[in-house]
This record gives sequence, structure tokens and C-alpha cells, in this order.
Amino acid sequence: MANNAEYHTVFNYIGHAEVPGWIVPQQVYKTDTAFQANAPVQFYVGGQLGIRLSDALAQNVYGLADSNQPVILTTNAMKIGIRIWWPGYERWIKHIHVYGHSSDRPPITKALLAFHIARLVHEFRQVSQACYLLFKRIRAQHRHGQEMAHKQSTEERRDWWTTNIPFEQLVLLELRHVSLGSWQPVMCRAA
Repeated sequence: MANNAEYHTVFNYIGHAEVPGWIVPQQVYKTDTAFQANAPVQFYVGGQLGIRLSDALAQNVYGLADSNQPVILTTNAMKIGIRIWWPGYERWIKHIHVYGHSSDRPPITKALLAFHIARLVHEFRQVSQACYLLFKRIRAQHRHGQEMAHKQSTEERRDWWTTNIPFEQLVLLELRHVSLGSWQPVMCRAA
């Protein structure tokens, strides 16, 4: 599914699959370097698009299609970058190993990939929420007319603040190849 949009949206799925909620409107990472994009890695559970991140983190992948199949995300590196550009927050990237540590270095499975993505999204949320709480504390101490700038405080889309969305509502739909060494998860907030 080619995507030239500026944001991941439900329109990327019209005619392809039913989306189980509202797509997290992450800005799509764009690189200036030419590369051959791999097909997105999609996560289907019981025939439905998406796996709950809480299930993936708990390694409860019963019903995940092709869960034990290897996923080849790169052929020229041991790691890839996972980019999370959550609305209202700083851009965030972390790396994961995509090949095993044994001597034959097999690629990771789809189930393990879902676990790694869930772990990173969980970590991102913990860091962003800790920063928000620190900001609130500092802001309360400096209320004497001086307004402090904080990206989350000026973000109009408060409904996407990580503090307002339970982790259990987040669903991983797919992982998109956005540059030679990085991928971006597409998630939605289930109702």
C-alpha cells in the first residue's frame, strides 16, 4: 500500500481492511535518500486487522496470523530504527534487533516483532508521561505570570495526549518501511 500522505490516516485503509478504531495521526517520516521500500508488515488477529499492544507486550499472540514466521526487515543490518511521531510530542526513535543472537542469526518472528513494538510504545508512553508530570510540577512552581512553553501544553489535540489514552486501547495495525534503516508503526485507538 503506497503512502504519500503527510499523516497516517484511515484513508490509507479504504477498500483494504476495516480499522478497529481511530488511527493515531502520526506524521509520516520522509527521507531525502532514495530507497526501495519493503511492503508493510501487517498484523491480523482472528482475521481482523490489528493486535492490541497490551496483548503483544504480554506475548499473548494467540490468533496472530503468521506469528511464528520470520520477518525480514533488512538485509544489511542487525538493527532497525522504530520511529514514533505521536501528535503533540517530540519525535522519538529507538532501535531493535531484527536478527537472533544464535550463530545462524535467524530473523525475528512476527510475534517477537509485535512484542518489540509494544515494548517501545510502552516505553515512549512512560517517558512522555513522566516528562508531562515534571512539566506540570515545574509550571506550578513558576505560575507568577511567566508562561512556560511545552509542546504538549500548546497542542490542541488533547484527545491524543498519552495521559488520556489507556495503553490497553492501542492497536498495532502495521509497520511501514519509511527509510533505509527505519520503520514506523501505524496504530489506532480502539473504541
